[in-house]
Amino acid sequence: AAEAAYDSASDSEAGDQSDVQSTSTSTTASGGQNIMIPRSMGGRAFFSSTMAGYVAGLLTACGVNLATGAGQPALVYLVPATLGAITATAAQRGELERLLAFKEPEKEKTPDPTQP
Repeated sequence: AAEAAYDSASDSEAGDQSDVQSTSTSTTASGGQNIMIPRSMGGRAFFSSTMAGYVAGLLTACGVNLATGAGQPALVYLVPATLGAITATAAQRGELERLLAFKEPEKEKTPDPTQP
């Protein structure tokens, strides 16, 4: 659902441009499809930067733990590192406004079968 919303936001942003790029999918060995990645996202740019940020945050958490000898919540280091990597990648690619404008689509409410 999130990738569909991102694609529709991208399509509406593209306006009347005739060079709207398609999406790519990969198929798993069992025949199911993995997540669709809009070509405008450059394939693995965000994934690679997020993984690099995660590794940097994890190394920082381990280093602080070794230096202080006291346990630290790893998310204190992981969250800023990954969000910083995503933000830096989006800014470098000129997609920061698009990243910040993303809205999660609302789920359709299903009727409760136990209620009349």
